[in-house]
Formats: sequence, C-alpha cells, structure tokens
Amino acid sequence: MRAHLGRLARGTLTYGLGRVLGRSLSVIALPIFTRYLNPEAFGIVAMLGLIAALATPIFSLGFGTSVGLVYFEQRGADARRACIWAAAQVLALSVAVMLAIGLWFTQEISRLVLANGNMSGFVNLTLWSTAFGILAIPFQLYLQFEERAKQFVVITAIGASSNVVVGCVLVVFLGRGAAGLVEATCISQLFMLCCFIASALPYRITGGMAVAKEAVRLGLPMIPAFGFLFLLEQTSKYALTYFHGLNATGVYGVGYGLGGILGVATAAFGAAWTPFFLSFMDKQAEAKPIFGRVLTYYVMGGGFLSILFFVGSRSLVLVLTQAKFHEAFAVIGWVAAAQVFSGIFGVLLPPVYFAKEVRQSAFVQGSAVLVGMGASAVLVRLDGARGAAIALAVGYLTMAVFMHLWNRYRGDDYFQPEYEWGRVLKMALTWGLFAAVFMIPRSFPLVYELMLAAAGAVMAAACVYWQLTLSEVSLLKETVRRFFAASDHGKGE
Repeated sequence: MRAHLGRLARGTLTYGLGRVLGRSLSVIALPIFTRYLNPEAFGIVAMLGLIAALATPIFSLGFGTSVGLVYFEQRGADARRACIWAAAQVLALSVAVMLAIGLWFTQEISRLVLANGNMSGFVNLTLWSTAFGILAIPFQLYLQFEERAKQFVVITAIGASSNVVVGCVLVVFLGRGAAGLVEATCISQLFMLCCFIASALPYRITGGMAVAKEAVRLGLPMIPAFGFLFLLEQTSKYALTYFHGLNATGVYGVGYGLGGILGVATAAFGAAWTPFFLSFMDKQAEAKPIFGRVLTYYVMGGGFLSILFFVGSRSLVLVLTQAKFHEAFAVIGWVAAAQVFSGIFGVLLPPVYFAKEVRQSAFVQGSAVLVGMGASAVLVRLDGARGAAIALAVGYLTMAVFMHLWNRYRGDDYFQPEYEWGRVLKMALTWGLFAAVFMIPRSFPLVYELMLAAAGAVMAAACVYWQLTLSEVSLLKETVRRFFAASDHGKGE
C-alpha cells in the first residue's frame, strides 16, 4: 500500500508545484489589481465566468470524463494516441458550433449576463478563451494519463504566469481596466493550447474515430452533470448580483479567488487521482484498502488546509486588498471548504467508474444542486457574500454525501472501498469546531490577526497530529528526517 500511496503523493506534489507558481503570482498581483480596479470591475469578470462555466461542460461533450474510460481500454500506444487526436477533432467541430452561436447572439448574451448590451467585446473574448480551453482538454488528459506530470505542470505554470503578467501590463500600464483581465485570460489560454498541441504533435493524428464515437456516447450523458455543477457554482453569483449589485459580487469574487487558492491542492490531487484509480480497474480487490486510506488522508490533509484558510482569512484581506474589499474575509474559508468537499466527491467516484455507470453521478449532482440552490436562495438574500459562500460549501458537501449514499445503495453491484469512517468523522468534527470559532465577527488590527492566525494554525496541526496512528507518526517522522537529510546533503555539495 505504501508504494501506491507514494505514487499518488508524488503525482499530487508534482501537479501542485506548477499550480502553486501560477496561483502565487495571482496572489502577489492582487494588491495591484485591487488598487487599479474597483469592485464593479471584479464583478464584471466574475459574471463573465458564467459564460465559460456554462459553455465548457456543454461543448466539451463530457470528454473530461469519457475519454479516460475509452483511453484505458485501448491496447498499445498508437491506439491511445489516436484516441486523443480523434477526440480533438470532434471537439474542434463542437467548438465551431459554440462560436457560431455565441458570436451571433453576443449582444443578447451581454444583456443576460451583464445587464448591458454594450459589453459585446467582453463576451467575444470570453467565448474565444472558452474555445481555446475546450480544445486543450484532450491533450491535457493525454499528459495526465501518461503520468507526464512535469510537462503538464510546466505548460500550466507558464500559462498561468503569462496570464498574470499580461494582465498587469494591460491594467496598470495600458489602463485597460476590466477588459485587460479578460484579454489576458484569452491570450494565456491560446498560449497554453499551442503548448499542449505541441506536446502531442509527434504522435499519430489519424484514426481512432470509432473510439471517439464511443467517448461521445459515454460523455453526452455527463453534460447534465456538468450543467448541475454550473448551477451549483454560479447560482450564488447571479443571486448576489440580483439582490446586492455588482459591487457585492466583486467582493465575493475577490474572496472566492483567495479561497480558491486551496483549489491548487485539490486540483493537483484530482489530476493525479484520476489516472491513479483508473489503473486499478482490473485490480479492484487490491484497491479496496488503498482507496479507503486515500479518503482518510485526503480528508485529514484537505481539512487541515481548509482550517488554515478560516484562521488566516482576515489577515489575508488586510494584507492583500484595499479597505473596500476587506469584507471578502467572510467568504474565503467557506470557498476553501467547498474545494475540499468537491475533492471528496472525486474520491468517491471509482465505484461508478468501475461499473461504467458514470452517468449516475448526474443524478447525484442534480439532487445536491437542488439543496445548494435552496440554500443559496435563502442565505444570499440574508447574508450577502458570506451567504453565497456558505451555500456553495453546503452544495458540495451534499454532493459528496449523496455520492456515498448512492454507492452504498447499489451494494454488491458496485466496487466498495474499505473507508475508515470513524477517522473521517473525527476530522470533520475538528474542522467544524475551527470554522465556527474563526468565523466569529471581529475587528482586530493586523498584528493581532496574525498572532491569532498563527495560534490557530498550531492548534489545528496539533489536532491533526493526534489523530494519526503510531505507524503513521513514525512514517511522518521518517519522511521529515529524510527531507532534512537531503537538504543538508545538498548544501554540503
């Protein structure tokens, strides 16, 4: 088991390093952007995200899920590469349809999303950015499936860095305002698409259409599932704009961006997790204890990181933003928690994948979205941006709970990992306690906030440490010892 978990950990770490670089630059640039842009500009960018969030799941045809299923069924490198290129050709046709529809109805989309028909330029750029992102999906998946994590990370890190750098140039030096952020995103998406295509150019371009048709057959039922995710993510933003205006949405957007930093870790884990668990499709008996332990460690690690966002949220906004954005602190912790809950849902997916009933996840997500939308309708109106963030977390938590209940309901028809629910519950209670304490309203100056955050982080680390078994403590100490020994050796050289 240790070898398998080590492989997953190395993949997660590799994917995470690249994402950390890009996200770090975004955080560093946030004081610049909040200095030159007002909350309304951030609100415009946040609302434009609705377009990409809706169009991507529809016009990517569910390939983010289905391509993996057909890819690992192919025998031989050539057949697998042909599968990727065939998927890219199908998506090119899909994207052409999306652009034709979107560009024809640009003004209508602008009025619907931004309540202003004169922002067609923003919509056009967002549509092109979305198109580039969709076209890159097969090539991103190829690098993940082949566990070429370093190449994937280099491309995404450079792309994220270019987004921030170009955005700063356009906003600060050229005075492009919100348009500068949208233009930078479009440029970086095109750049990453070119890099991902170049990574696959030496390989076979023709063939594999029969496999692509199978991917379409498996992927189309997933479109409602992704549509439900869109509703879960975006309903709160729309409600926030409706009840409280673009300024409130802009504050929420800043808090969402800071809380979404934890998405660096959860996305890195997800990128490593999918090819990892698919590799056990023919070794399900061996996978049962491994997948159970993965859930335990994910909840403990993700829960601890989420707690850090709760304890440090107010310090973050005091250091990184102007006073008009300080209320975003109430959003950060809940958005971070939502990232963790989303990852738990991913950890619980292998049973439906192994049964080739991935479409059932749409039923689960739809049920959870109803809960999330209900929470959003109440909480946004009552508590503004914080209510929107809480509703988001509630929705993702419900999705994970419903996924587990569905897997249990199917019983012996599904693969059933050996989950350690007692340990998971202990960590959940720890998380809930810290969230409740550190969301109490306060107005401490920065120095006291930093001290409070440091104390909270130490207490959280102690709580997690006490939940480890003796063998896990020994392994942790050995890992730390090896790390510092390697560091000392490197200095000696």
